[in-house]
Amino acid sequence: MKKVLLIIFAIFACASSCEKLPFGEYFYEILLVNKSNCDLYVYPAYRESENVYPDTLLPISYKFFNKVSSNSDFTWSSQIQWKEIIQKLPADTLSVFFIDATIFENVAWDTIRKNYLILKRYDLSIEDLEKTDYTITYP
Repeated sequence: MKKVLLIIFAIFACASSCEKLPFGEYFYEILLVNKSNCDLYVYPAYRESENVYPDTLLPISYKFFNKVSSNSDFTWSSQIQWKEIIQKLPADTLSVFFIDATIFENVAWDTIRKNYLILKRYDLSIEDLEKTDYTITYP
């Protein structure tokens, strides 16, 4: 009986999609694709304690930045739908900051923040993300 239950569980787990886990738990994803020739540090400004659009300052802390190697991708996952997260932001807009890894790793964070040493900032609505199937491509 244990073998049968184990086989049923394995089939159930394999049949589940990447977004849905076996026990009904979902993860909603935003895929970031780095098509540049340089490594990046990337930050989606949506946490309540950090600066969010229309405040486009860099956050006080750099701990939420993720490194994305050149010509690779990275996925942000959430158990809450991104639409719901973005709708709760002050202007229904998600800012995504891109910083060159060389700068990020070699310049003091206070200097990066003060001089706004970013490569790019994307300000995205939920409609923008839906149009790209929740994929953000840099550049």
